[in-house]
Amino acid sequence: MCDSCGRRDHSAVFADLYLEARFERGTADTEAVPREELAPVFDAHGWGEVVPHLGGDDWIVWTPDGCEMPLYIYTPTLVEDTTTERDRFAALLATAGVGTERFIEVLDGQKASFDTDNRREPADPELAGNYGVKGGCGGNGEGGRWLVAIDVDDYEEATENHDQIEKLHAETLAVASAHTTVDRPGHLYVAVDGDPTAVVNDVLGRPVANPVASFGEIRVENQYCVGPGSEIVCNCDQCTPADADVHHGIGRYELATEQPPVVWTENEFREFLLADPAIRRETAAVEKCADPRDSVATTSTSGSRRPNDGSSRRDETLDDDPKERFDRAASVDPAVREALERLEDPADRSKADALFASAIAPWVDHDEDALRGLLDEHGAKWQTRPDESYRGSIVDYARRTAQRKVTSALPLGALEALEPAEQRRYLKTRGVDWPSSAEVTDRIRDAVLETMADEGYRVVEAPTGANKTGIATETPWTDLADTVTGGRPVVLFCETTAARAEAIDRAEQAGLDPLVLRGRTELCAVAAGEYDPATVDEDDPDAPEPIVLEGRPASEWFDTMCDERGIAFSVAHAEAEDLLARQGRQCPCCEGESRCAATVQWPSDGLVDDDGVPRYDLVIATDPFAFVPSLRTNTNIIHDEQPDYTEEFGLEEARPETITPRVTRAVTAFLGLSQAGPDTYEELVTLARECAACEAVPWNEHAAPAETPSADLAERWFATFDALEHEPARQWYFGDTRAHTLAPALARAIWKAIVNGGRSGSPDSGPFDQNGRASATVRHEPPRLDNDSRDGDGWNRTYVTVVVDETNQIRRVRNAPDMSTARAVVGLDARPTAWLWQRNVHPDLTVDPVLEPTERRHWRRFERRQIGVQVGDATRPAGTNGRYFTPHHARALLETLCEYSEDFRAVGCPLAFEEPLRELMRDAGVPDDDLASLHYGEEKSRNEFAAEALGLVYGCIDPGDDYVLDWLAECGLDAAPERSASACGDCSGEGCHACDGTGYRRAYGRGFVGPDADHAVELLESVRATHVAQMVGRFGRDLEAGEWNITFVATDAVPPDLVDYHVEGVVSVATDLQREIITELETRPSATTRELAAAVGCDKEHVRQTLADYESRDGTGVRRGRGIGEHGADVWRRRSTGSDFMRILFKPLVGERTRRG
Repeated sequence: MCDSCGRRDHSAVFADLYLEARFERGTADTEAVPREELAPVFDAHGWGEVVPHLGGDDWIVWTPDGCEMPLYIYTPTLVEDTTTERDRFAALLATAGVGTERFIEVLDGQKASFDTDNRREPADPELAGNYGVKGGCGGNGEGGRWLVAIDVDDYEEATENHDQIEKLHAETLAVASAHTTVDRPGHLYVAVDGDPTAVVNDVLGRPVANPVASFGEIRVENQYCVGPGSEIVCNCDQCTPADADVHHGIGRYELATEQPPVVWTENEFREFLLADPAIRRETAAVEKCADPRDSVATTSTSGSRRPNDGSSRRDETLDDDPKERFDRAASVDPAVREALERLEDPADRSKADALFASAIAPWVDHDEDALRGLLDEHGAKWQTRPDESYRGSIVDYARRTAQRKVTSALPLGALEALEPAEQRRYLKTRGVDWPSSAEVTDRIRDAVLETMADEGYRVVEAPTGANKTGIATETPWTDLADTVTGGRPVVLFCETTAARAEAIDRAEQAGLDPLVLRGRTELCAVAAGEYDPATVDEDDPDAPEPIVLEGRPASEWFDTMCDERGIAFSVAHAEAEDLLARQGRQCPCCEGESRCAATVQWPSDGLVDDDGVPRYDLVIATDPFAFVPSLRTNTNIIHDEQPDYTEEFGLEEARPETITPRVTRAVTAFLGLSQAGPDTYEELVTLARECAACEAVPWNEHAAPAETPSADLAERWFATFDALEHEPARQWYFGDTRAHTLAPALARAIWKAIVNGGRSGSPDSGPFDQNGRASATVRHEPPRLDNDSRDGDGWNRTYVTVVVDETNQIRRVRNAPDMSTARAVVGLDARPTAWLWQRNVHPDLTVDPVLEPTERRHWRRFERRQIGVQVGDATRPAGTNGRYFTPHHARALLETLCEYSEDFRAVGCPLAFEEPLRELMRDAGVPDDDLASLHYGEEKSRNEFAAEALGLVYGCIDPGDDYVLDWLAECGLDAAPERSASACGDCSGEGCHACDGTGYRRAYGRGFVGPDADHAVELLESVRATHVAQMVGRFGRDLEAGEWNITFVATDAVPPDLVDYHVEGVVSVATDLQREIITELETRPSATTRELAAAVGCDKEHVRQTLADYESRDGTGVRRGRGIGEHGADVWRRRSTGSDFMRILFKPLVGERTRRG
């Protein structure tokens, strides 16, 4: 009787009902049956009440992602032990030199496996009953031969169409599958010297790992066949005796020919392929159109073939008709065939569309029109979703997944074991090449020098680690005065002081004599706070007298003047000297005839001598020094990384809620200086809205207004322009606490944004875009307020941009120095976003990549020897104050990395994650002295991780929609966040800030809609993907020759071209009690549920459920000995040691990892 339901023993009927359900589906080869299809069959036979209780030893029940109902597989134990068969089979494989680490666990009674990510030896304790043997590269020291399994579905057709099948049966290792016989076996195994995947790709003209032949499949790489000795439950006539009482039988796999696999050369394998009529038809179609000059082709990251000359012409090896390409793909590519099968009866229609698009895209050269046409014909959900938000996401998925695929023609695992020179020789024979690091550096140098010589404006795009900074800091610029620089100084702007320090060090090591400009707190002791009352020791008789300026400590006073009011430090310092003079004191940094080092670091006689020759090899400064007019007037500027000139007004957090009050005060104070026009910020925006709504209002102050609805509108209009052009006196900036040097420009930009609608320049379209924002940019001549100031020619010009929303809130202020006065401008960036460079530096900047995408990927992988491993599919944004940080996930990942290698000690992450991760790393065993971390925002041009052979990038920073919408307004782009059909949860559909007034929730996936949706995504990725890529690039830049770097990336925001492997990651984390149960089991050789329950203090059922859960896991968990304990109890033992509470499905990728030093 059954303990679950009291019915008679189920085993006699389970197989019949399960097979009937499979047969009813019409997919008898698919082991998993959904509940909605299994339950009716059980109901029809009076067993419906049993379905909710299925599980235990004979059933696997689980609910995959994207499915609403669970799936069921019946797994009865038919054969207890296959050790003998496995040993015999392994011995035959070893004789052929293909290696024996290729066995996997297969479900009892089935052909399916949840163990496909593993490669086990035949004696692995995880193997007991059914098992599989994987094809692919292996070897026991005899050249790394490949095992290829030829899976014959129809023996009659095979021998009729392919004369080598019968001959091969007699001379190689063969297995009779459940539905073939010893005389006509279904699985034939051969060993191949060389690379059979390259042969397949060359024959078919496409990267197909496991081609389909006329008789069945040729399993070349990472697929398996069920091994001899295994048994499956089946209802076919061959497996079921005619006189049986049940409707099922047992199919058994047996050795048919007990001899080692025959060894073929690549040419012999090629001949076998070409002898098949189905493959021969495809080859003929390829040869018909092939260009004889294109004798060797390489596979790009997208999967399409490209000619050796590096050109981007369309692949001509296949006909242009997408229908013909589709037919060929469906006949030879298993991925396409599987995708088509999913489309016939999809559990998840969106997923079926996406998988089909990803599989077929390489066959149509990723031509979007062709791809959409095939989806029109074969798509599932595609047929009912004509909206571009859905269709665009499917096309984008095909593009992204294609970029992530590693070309099957390249045996990457074997390549990583080769020395660099051998690796390059091997790949060159297959048409794959990439520039050396020296060649990449030469390309960057050529681009930089060419831009300067042409007096151009260009961003040079080159990968991280390609020595971009070295070219700026190590080039002898004064030697190139006649040919490159025009005899003008070269100024290098760095993003951070740390990056500046590295640039100084590199320049000095190269023998250059740079002029280094430093900030006020680095050179002025007063501004640095050394004379603040809190710093000076009153009990020290030799201590200096504290300095207080206008009631505030000196350093705070300087912060207020320079950061909060925008006054130049030299001007503020002169004011401080005057204030101290009134106190009868002299500024300590200006005693005697000396001057403050911060104000005299500028050469008094300029950067160029009387003969027009630069006085310094290089000027090095941080980005804020670009506001110094002399550094950007007729100089050659190099920006090492993109600068950001967003104005923060000295605030700790520059957000709309904090910026708006500051701008409001400054504008109100400025307007109050004039006797005409509005007196306050509120009056200014109110009048601007009134003018924006009046069609008669002219576009600017120079045009006469037409007749207006209001008698005084014209008068107020011109009065406002008078007020906006007012120039405050010098003392206003020091005397009014509300003042700011940008106040005049802020008022004009706000007025222009609202009145003219910013980008449109016309009131017809209204001032605000569809996201409720308006923006405008105005020219601004900041008041220098010192004796060096002069007018004309934009000598001191900046461009001030304001983004304001419908609630009159200031979203963003940008104050970008005018670079048009520079002789040449060069930007250096690994992943530049053109919009950001143009808004911060110069609108004419263009982006010039020095590497093609394929070159870039191969250079990183094989020249820099960096492997990227994406862990999981979660984005893992930091969120406000790190609220999305998941300690249990991070702990599990860190513990596994520490177990994987003692080399692990460095992590890059969002600032909010940094301290929690450092604490978890300590807990995982990383010593404090070794532990290293960087957070986003400080990673650019930093080399702390240059010597790390192993690293982790955890999480990303997501700026949110507001960031993107502000940029859209500033750039004049038209797009909006994609919305779902569900009402907003905050306002129940009435419209609020959370839903931007639409009443609908944000659609999943962070997509955008509108004519400029692609640019919106680009702006989003400029933060997410760019920071992740920069952080990945920090690792392994300075390893010893031949050493590899592996960087694990726990976010899906990583750019696809940086991903070589994609692993599942942390998929389950135990409760504290489950941890205790597993830990207790690990301390014992074995234990029963009763013993474990007594040890941890819980009931036996909880122990049983915990252990059963771990038993079902793939590659981890526990092992059960059924009924072998006292009184027939089950005995449990730990299946493996290591990280107990999660799965990270990767194995060591390159060699053994050991800690350096």
